[in-house]
Amino acid sequence: MVHRSLWLQTLYTLLLTRVCIVASWEVPVSHRDSDRLVCSGMWGGRNDYIEVSFDLGVSRGQIAMVIYESRDDPYLGKTSGPPGLEPKTYICNSLAIRDGLCEKSQYGRFVLDLPHGKAIENTSFWSAGIRFREVAHSRTHGLAKQPPEDFGARSEPQSALLIGDLPPSQRQANSTVTTWQEFRPSPADIVWYDGPIHYAVRELRYYCVAIVPVIAWVPEDTSADGIPESTRYMGTILFHNSFSGKLPAKEHPKLYFYFALFCCYLAFAVPWSWVCWQNAEILLTVQYYLSGLLGIRLLDIFANWFYYYCRDTYGDVGTSAALHLIVVILDSTSDAFALFVLLVLSLGSDILINPLGRITNIKATLLAFAQGAFGVLYATVGAVEPTPHDPDYLFILPRDMYLAILLAVITFAFFIWVAHALTGERAHRNKEIALSFLVATITQLSERRQSYKLSLYLWLRRILLLAVVLTTLISGVIYSMVPRRAAADHDAKVWRFQWLLDAWPALLRFAVFVGVAWVWRPTRINLRLAMFEEIPDNDRLEWRASEGSTSIQEDTLACTPQTADEDADGADRR
Repeated sequence: MVHRSLWLQTLYTLLLTRVCIVASWEVPVSHRDSDRLVCSGMWGGRNDYIEVSFDLGVSRGQIAMVIYESRDDPYLGKTSGPPGLEPKTYICNSLAIRDGLCEKSQYGRFVLDLPHGKAIENTSFWSAGIRFREVAHSRTHGLAKQPPEDFGARSEPQSALLIGDLPPSQRQANSTVTTWQEFRPSPADIVWYDGPIHYAVRELRYYCVAIVPVIAWVPEDTSADGIPESTRYMGTILFHNSFSGKLPAKEHPKLYFYFALFCCYLAFAVPWSWVCWQNAEILLTVQYYLSGLLGIRLLDIFANWFYYYCRDTYGDVGTSAALHLIVVILDSTSDAFALFVLLVLSLGSDILINPLGRITNIKATLLAFAQGAFGVLYATVGAVEPTPHDPDYLFILPRDMYLAILLAVITFAFFIWVAHALTGERAHRNKEIALSFLVATITQLSERRQSYKLSLYLWLRRILLLAVVLTTLISGVIYSMVPRRAAADHDAKVWRFQWLLDAWPALLRFAVFVGVAWVWRPTRINLRLAMFEEIPDNDRLEWRASEGSTSIQEDTLACTPQTADEDADGADRR
């Protein structure tokens, strides 16, 4: 029994260690990377840390590494001339020593330009020159050779590479260690890599890790070899936050956002399904469309949440790419179908015209299809994020801009096409039914003095105008930030609310959908929406006064529904 309890305790410890180590955002790094700087926001906490580890079977030579908080970025690197006129020198090499930018003892490390009287201990910097032992035909630590002493580096214990407190996975394994400094200063000499490098994070800040390979020469006697040592490395930077997930800190809030949004859609779907079931026999075509749109939105938001859940649990694996494609297709389909429903509503389908006509329906369907197809293409290409090395970094990728313009032009062209076709087809038959935009529908209802239908369209116009105003304002704020993307502190300022900049369209779509669906919800009174030749309100009051009708049922007798054939026959007779 004791052995079983000990075995279970050991298994629990191993699982806990596995979770603490794996459930973090991992960024692979190597000497082939064009960008040597990796940054991420950290929410800060007792157990948060940054871990840098290297593969000893591949890594050799020497690297310069620094870990710091973005507020100290101005102190990184030094220029020999006036600031801003000459590029900074970041690595202490022979040229930097010759120009007096660093000391010979700092060779192979990052150059720090601290103000007078400010010590490195008063900053967030941890800087070191790290050398890898040569490993003979193995990737294990056990075959590591002892480095020669004439390289000017001394072998330091692994604790010298631990900055701050130990991570939870290491505390039990190193139970003999009782006290650790909150900040372990940078080593004075070159250190030999023996294990993962830990950097404790206690504050909500934006942290960066820079790794640069250096050509390692023998410091004391450069004539011993006369040939620079080849430097290669391959490793992983692990950002461990308190939420213990594999999503970056700036994207982790999306996991909760989409779950909450899915619950909101689900909460709205319950009463909507109930009123549709109660009025199933009198549902209009538009209300069927709204029900279908609600189903697509539910599936879309759930797919978004599941996509971030899989990334947070398993990381960016092959399944994540497939899920991302599914999410893109569902997003575009949802937007295209929503546009189709709004177009049908604006044209007065089931209210003033029944049906819209075969050709008009085909053109409206083509509009939705074009919107969805180019939306998928735009979202797929837009998934490639620009880097500061791209020539069009400040203005977004050209292919994204071209697709956005093409999408806008095609959408606008199809909308005008549908509107023009509707006006052209019906104007010669009945000028009163010539509809082109929502404003025309409202005008016609106002002329007919049909106040109930008019109130619905007035609410629809208010909702759409409010959505357009909010979209314009928010888009203006976002695009005003584009020129600042090249600023060194841009990402450090926006990473905490980056998720909101990406998620606000989903919030706006939810608000617009709920508003429109609530206005056009199925009710018994909505039976009057199908009465195309409803008697105007003033005439109905006079008729009710003369006939003595007292109920809505009697009132609806004054309305004569017409089919499309009767409408066409009437138009021909006129």
